[in-house]
Amino acid sequence: IPPWKMARWMGMLVVGNMFGVLPGMAIPNKDDLGVDLGFLRPVLNPLGAAIGVWLVGNIGRWKGSIKGPLLGCYLTTPLYFFGINAGSLTTLAGAYCFRRQWRMPGPSTWSACRHFTVLLVCGLLYSSMWASYLYFNAEVNHNGDKIKLRDAVGNFLKSPLVQEFWRNVRAHWKHMQEHGF
Repeated sequence: IPPWKMARWMGMLVVGNMFGVLPGMAIPNKDDLGVDLGFLRPVLNPLGAAIGVWLVGNIGRWKGSIKGPLLGCYLTTPLYFFGINAGSLTTLAGAYCFRRQWRMPGPSTWSACRHFTVLLVCGLLYSSMWASYLYFNAEVNHNGDKIKLRDAVGNFLKSPLVQEFWRNVRAHWKHMQEHGF
């Protein structure tokens, strides 16, 4: 068994918390879709936390199964049904249940194309969750009013300030094309 490291433990907690909260934030509100998808939070949040713990736990010369973190994270699921947001507790249980062992050194059996494909798919999934959160759930407070971020950005881009900015950029670009730097 590899020695216990505080930095790796903290990394498991931070990444597990981040991955545990993000799926719940990405679920659209009932107002946007007309369907209440809130029942997915107790399913997706522990899954995200377990994946985050497992990812950090498998960096470098350590390896471990995802079964332990999944079990630990899903043991906290009843707390969600009592209205307790158990995000950090979920990650803590998952990190505690991660069983580490040494990874045998040797060349990777995966091709570079497979590595790239897996990283691309994971990156797109992570980006899509952030995009879903920003589009459906992110809000801006202005004078006590909550405004969806998507509406605020649209209003900002249509504002006279931004319109004048782009007119000036086009005028400078045209001047640069005619007269050079």
